[in-house]
Amino acid sequence: MRILILSCALAFLSNFSYAAAAPKKSWRKTPQLSLKDNISKHLGGDHREYFKSVIDAGYSSVDLEVIDAEGNFYFESKPLSDNAWRSKTDALSSFCSEWSRASKSTGASKAGLSLNVAHLARLTGTEDLPGRLHRPNVNQVDDVLSNLIENYRSSELSSVCFPPEYMPVALGSFRNARRKLNLIVSPPFVDAFTQSGEFDYATFNEFVQRFTVEEADLSDPKKLGRDSHSIGYVNLMFAWANTLKKEAWLDLGSGHPAWRNLVLFRIAQYAPRGLTGTEEDFTHLKFSGLKADIDQFYTLPQNVSPAGRRVANLILGS
Repeated sequence: MRILILSCALAFLSNFSYAAAAPKKSWRKTPQLSLKDNISKHLGGDHREYFKSVIDAGYSSVDLEVIDAEGNFYFESKPLSDNAWRSKTDALSSFCSEWSRASKSTGASKAGLSLNVAHLARLTGTEDLPGRLHRPNVNQVDDVLSNLIENYRSSELSSVCFPPEYMPVALGSFRNARRKLNLIVSPPFVDAFTQSGEFDYATFNEFVQRFTVEEADLSDPKKLGRDSHSIGYVNLMFAWANTLKKEAWLDLGSGHPAWRNLVLFRIAQYAPRGLTGTEEDFTHLKFSGLKADIDQFYTLPQNVSPAGRRVANLILGS
């Protein structure tokens, strides 16, 4: 049995001005919940029952994948078709329209819909594309994003960082839009951009609405603390969001036996504004008793976290 004990506080980042404590407003009654889903599951028929089930289950939003890892996409896009990406059907138009009507009719008018284009960013950043796909150029990516922003009703777009040379144009797609970007913070994508000459703090801060932080990979304990996607790296991403005064959400995805401890550690340390996961993630959250434990942290009196350092001890067993 290997036991790893980490005692972490924001103050360990002693060289940064935000090391003291998270803002008081970060402690909420309960976190918002966002359901990760895929448009390929909703290609036809009446979506009203699905929308009702989502809202009745207590989700505040759906994070909908509209391009998959193989380059299949489910909306109109000439630039992607020109590069041999596979257009399945424009299922997204009806889905977005029906979502808007359903959220209003159920009284949940603030229910959000995020269009997830993370695979567009990932595939654009790789040289070895699957099948016969070609890499779209910068202007074509701008066209894809602008089309989604202008012609498909949603609350926001969500994605990992595009390659550094694409990011200024990708962010610029939001310049004249009311929607903004939910940045899925995942190495090495965010590192490549922020450490490049293309990074502009003002533009980044203007068009990135919130962070969704992917949890550390616990599949190989030998990598913990050394791999770029370590527990410490995720600490830094939450601290960065706090510095920029951005909402920070936690992506629940894991499956490792120590996952429960790690999620509770994030909740105690940072009180994320929301949790993102699949239906399976949230089912496990509920029936494992973890949801009840999480809610306890959000309902504690604010004075449990004074202006001093907030510390959470993490114990992982493998």
